[in-house]
Amino acid sequence: MNGTDYARGLRAIAEWYEAHPDMPVPYANEINVYGVKETREEAARIALALASCRKEHDGNLFKLVRDFDGLQLRFVFMRGAVCTRRVIGQRLVPAQPERVIEVVEWDCEPSLLAGVEEEATA
Repeated sequence: MNGTDYARGLRAIAEWYEAHPDMPVPYANEINVYGVKETREEAARIALALASCRKEHDGNLFKLVRDFDGLQLRFVFMRGAVCTRRVIGQRLVPAQPERVIEVVEWDCEPSLLAGVEEEATA
C-alpha cells in the first residue's frame, strides 16, 4: 500500500466516524509507523516532511512525532541507525552474579534534524 492508498483509507474511516459519532474509537490516539528505511537520511527526509515535529527516544528506539489535532503520527527507528552510540563509562550492577554494564550516551547530528525539537522519554 502506498501513501495515496493509505490516505484514501483514512478519509473513508474519518467519513464513517463523522456519520456515526457515537461509535467507540480506538484506545490509542497514535499511529506508529514501523519498518521505515533505517538510515539517517530517511530520518532527515521524514523530519523535513513532518515540518513541526519532535524527537523522542527511549532505550533502543528513536521516534519522530507530530501531533495532528490530538492524534500522534510517530515514525519509529532503531536508535543505532539514526544516532551514534558513545560509551562514556561502566557501572557495576549488584545482582547475583554481579555484572558490569556500559554507560552510554547517544549523539544525533543536530544538522540532520534541523528544526526538530527534542523530548527525552526515559
